[in-house]
Amino acid sequence: MADFTKIPLIALSSNAKFLLSSLLNPPKVIPSCEGIPRDWRGLADLFHLSGEIIPSIANHPDPTERILHLVTEKDSKITINVLEIILEKMDRWDVIDDAKCLFEKDAKDYQERMDKSQLTVDTLNNEIDNQMLTIDDLYRIRAGLTIQFYDAFLLCADEDASFAEEMIQNLEQKYNLKLCVKDRDLISGATFEHEAVMQLISERCNRLLVVLSPNFLSSPANKFFLNYAQAVGIEKRQRKIIPCLYKKCTPPPQLMYTFILDYNKSRYYDFWGRLRDSIASVNSEITRESNVTLQKNPVIDIECLPSTPEVPKVMEALNTITVNQSPKKSSKFFPWSQKNSTSKQRRDSENKLLSKGEEVSIPILPSLDGLDNLQSSSIDDTPRKEKKKTVMKACARKIKSLVVKS
Repeated sequence: MADFTKIPLIALSSNAKFLLSSLLNPPKVIPSCEGIPRDWRGLADLFHLSGEIIPSIANHPDPTERILHLVTEKDSKITINVLEIILEKMDRWDVIDDAKCLFEKDAKDYQERMDKSQLTVDTLNNEIDNQMLTIDDLYRIRAGLTIQFYDAFLLCADEDASFAEEMIQNLEQKYNLKLCVKDRDLISGATFEHEAVMQLISERCNRLLVVLSPNFLSSPANKFFLNYAQAVGIEKRQRKIIPCLYKKCTPPPQLMYTFILDYNKSRYYDFWGRLRDSIASVNSEITRESNVTLQKNPVIDIECLPSTPEVPKVMEALNTITVNQSPKKSSKFFPWSQKNSTSKQRRDSENKLLSKGEEVSIPILPSLDGLDNLQSSSIDDTPRKEKKKTVMKACARKIKSLVVKS
């Protein structure tokens, strides 16, 4: 049984007030033992309502409901127990008996609402609420983490949902990629769906995975997102769009010169592996290893060397190194350079000997007289020389004939 001393009159439901009005609005001629009217007039008298208010109550269509409203407005702490005491003074035990069940029910409902009201919700943080675009964001923020980022945003026509399911299964379950799908991941209640998708494509997704088909090209929204992603890629100088041809169609103009993965030719190569490699971003570990490799041969900044006595010696050693010295030419590829260097060395050595007054052995060349004594057998009669002799003999005969005629 409910404790009516703790339940205020404001807890009364409309059903309980309707029952009280039905029983107390009709006028009663016979008063109670204490001379109190047994209708709504006695209720107004025992609630100590002023006399000037009574005419307005009498003219009201529901005097009892009007009295309860004025009482709760005047003092909200008046309880149902006070109403029962007043009804007892009015000798209206019939009203107490008839309204007992409704009072119990209203008291129970009021107590439950009060218990629930003790657990209040947190105030809304607009800054965090504006960042939450997907269900993953909600879970991560509750766990104290940052918002979710994705490998790619999947954009396809509603009619190609079966292929989209296959794509999600292969890329997420098999290759551990994180895809963002509008109907699956977008949080409900977003102020503007297109604005949320644009923010995801430009800021939270590395790629835009496009499933090309005639149904895709017939959607103005998909064309808009495709154009927007292309503009974002140009602005950020980033490979943004990954097109996949699902059903034969003419690609849009902005993809005419872009390589497109054809799902219909997947029997010739590993389609899902190629798609995975196209979407996946470069691992940060690879970048870190390349930085470590570069640090193995660091560039010495002379200005940052400490001021120690050894610094001048290091500077002197560095100055002796020719930085822009061109590499020596290899005699393997340039044999004439070796010959020139050898002859130059020979000349230098001979000049040194002459300067010291020493004799230099000069090879003796044959005299002009000795040329006449050379035997013909020592001459290499090559075809070229034989031809030259023949030409000379013909010229001699011609000159001799001209001299004779003259």
